Amino acid sequence: MIIHVTKKLADKLLKAGFDVPAKLDNKPSLLGDWHANITTIQRRQCSVFTHDQTRFTVALTGVTLKEIKNLDW
Repeated sequence: MIIHVTKKLADKLLKAGFDVPAKLDNKPSLLGDWHANITTIQRRQCSVFTHDQTRFTVALTGVTLKEIKNLDW
């Protein structure tokens, strides 16, 4: 599974201690490819993930850097 992130989310991930790879292998996965962004809604930080083919969207509200560290990429 490949998660394409925006520059804003990549900067947050680097602050949290993740190493964002510059080049990825394009192995097919059952979960497909996703795009991720981070936004603020009513002063709460939210992460939004969207599937490339189906446009199915998952939003995680109130995300902190501690929780971002626990995401399993």
